[in-house]
Amino acid sequence: MDQQAKTQNNYDDQSYNNQQYDNQWYNAQSDYTPPEDFDAKVARHEAQKVTNLKYKTFILVIFIFCWFWWGNFQDSITEVNSLKEDDSALQQKLDDINKESEKVKANENMIKYIDENNQKVVNCINSYWMKCKDTQLVNIQEARNYLLMSPNTSLKMDFDQKKILANIDKYLLISNGSTVNGNVEVITFAWAQAIDKSLWLYKVSITLTIDFKDDKSLLSFIQNTERRIFMDNTMLYKIISVSYDIVKYQENQSVTITLEAYFYK
Repeated sequence: MDQQAKTQNNYDDQSYNNQQYDNQWYNAQSDYTPPEDFDAKVARHEAQKVTNLKYKTFILVIFIFCWFWWGNFQDSITEVNSLKEDDSALQQKLDDINKESEKVKANENMIKYIDENNQKVVNCINSYWMKCKDTQLVNIQEARNYLLMSPNTSLKMDFDQKKILANIDKYLLISNGSTVNGNVEVITFAWAQAIDKSLWLYKVSITLTIDFKDDKSLLSFIQNTERRIFMDNTMLYKIISVSYDIVKYQENQSVTITLEAYFYK
């Protein structure tokens, strides 16, 4: 009986081992991949080459696009900056034009006021010069220039020298309305020069040598020339140079003065 049981156990073990072997063989057969034939291998490599070529072409296209895009982008930035600069320049010109327009309008209003209040304006400038408190006079110097500009014409000469000589003698060389502050020794006139022919505006250079007894006489002449208004014989001057020895300010001196007289024809 024991021998029969032992034989049966051996038989069962043998069956189990056979079953294990069969399972291993089956699994090996399932994992087996047959060798790839040559044509399939070539086809697979060609397909891989095509795929790689597509990727490379795509990357190249992207690179070219980015390169052109970046160049166009840089050009656009430069153009935008240029437009901004042009806009800024145009805005500045517009601001300048507006300021000039406001200045012209203010001068027109001032001229109208001067024409309507001539003597009042003259008295204010002669008495206080730049401290004149007339609020309608937006620019004292321009108001004086407007009052002093006058015509100067002559049928026989380039301009009327006698008018200028009379103005110097009766107004520039007089202190306090009656006292003579100097004596003209030499006077020379240059040829009149056109400043603006469209406006008939001219200037002439004048060189005078005047004998002054002291510095106060010279200062009186300068104030008459640059600050005061004489309506009986108007003439606009600008002092260009004064040759004067300040060390001898209390002594009698011959002073050379260069003026420019302005007028229109």
